[in-house]
Amino acid sequence: MHRKLTNPKYQAKALLVIVYLGFISLGLPDTAFGVAWPFMRIDLGSPVTYAGIISFTITMLSSTAAFCSGPLIKRFGTGKLLVVCGFLTGTALILTSFISNFWILVALAIPLGIGAGSIDSGLNYHVASHYESRHMNWLHGCWGIGATIGPAMVTALIGLGLTWRAGYATLGAIQLTLTCLFFYTLPLWTLPGGKITSDTAKQSVEDGKAKKDYRFWTSASMFFLYGGMEMSLGLWGYQLMVNVHGVNPKTAGFFVSCYWGGLMIGRFLSGFVSDKIGNRRLIQSSTTGAVLGGLTLIFSTSSCVALAALVWIGFSLAAFYPSMMHETPRRFDGPTTRTLMGFQSGAGALGFGLYPPLVGIVAARTTFGILPYVVVIHGLLLFIMRIVIDKGRE
Repeated sequence: MHRKLTNPKYQAKALLVIVYLGFISLGLPDTAFGVAWPFMRIDLGSPVTYAGIISFTITMLSSTAAFCSGPLIKRFGTGKLLVVCGFLTGTALILTSFISNFWILVALAIPLGIGAGSIDSGLNYHVASHYESRHMNWLHGCWGIGATIGPAMVTALIGLGLTWRAGYATLGAIQLTLTCLFFYTLPLWTLPGGKITSDTAKQSVEDGKAKKDYRFWTSASMFFLYGGMEMSLGLWGYQLMVNVHGVNPKTAGFFVSCYWGGLMIGRFLSGFVSDKIGNRRLIQSSTTGAVLGGLTLIFSTSSCVALAALVWIGFSLAAFYPSMMHETPRRFDGPTTRTLMGFQSGAGALGFGLYPPLVGIVAARTTFGILPYVVVIHGLLLFIMRIVIDKGRE
């Protein structure tokens, strides 16, 4: 056993488990806030609409941290960055359980957003640089596990007679425990873990400035468009099913959950074939599937077909984000990859946070039937942009 623990091969596998746990913990608070807020706002005496202030603050700080993560990873390394940001996130969550004023909650959203954005981009960079494509897909599937467990855990604690404060204290304890694991395993973060050498080895060979050409900005823009498409359909899919396709509200709510479930399951399943099929084909299949699903929603006259198309789009989109992330070191040199990984995470966060409200404003003034057109147009744009990036590489 001791020989296994000192073997770099087994150390890399142990570190991979910790990375998976990191992404599960990343998903926990992202969705728990929606469940906790109705109880939280009563304690704080805040209007229900103030949830948007918290969401906006976290989104902007998370994207800003992601944009800045490239130079920080180069300067301090992935492991040290995760230790600091994990401590920030865990401490902010625990302090949140003690607050009595809404504006203190806003202040605590600042380190929470910074920590989340840095952890997201740092883990993406590490897995993309050190492990095979299947691990990137499973990594983002782990976020789905956390996103599923978070609301359930807070709901269960409230059901046991505790408050939302107990939920946030538990989330913070989990994050700080993971931070201790990051700190304890710091030496492992510079060991070779896969087909590409470690951070330190790459930097010594490929030190320099990022090349921000049209391929760089095209790749980052793809994450903005993707994030907007995925979250817009997830946020307003219920309205689409009920108001446009005449689906029963309970059934519509269930199938919106299935949309997110399809996204999570699709990522785990795509991990089993990603190394054989390749990232490029998975990206192409993902955008093609989304376009076909959107067209089905546009022309469908059956509510059953529309519900199936909604779930199909979630399943189709599953491989896009992790495959794009994992392909980055294969499309760009080392310095550009370090910077671009952060820009991609930041652009994705902006798409997730800013795009859906804009779609909702337009849909409320026209019809939620525009959603399938958003999917089709974005899917086609992403398909074309992927070709532009890869053609420019050849």
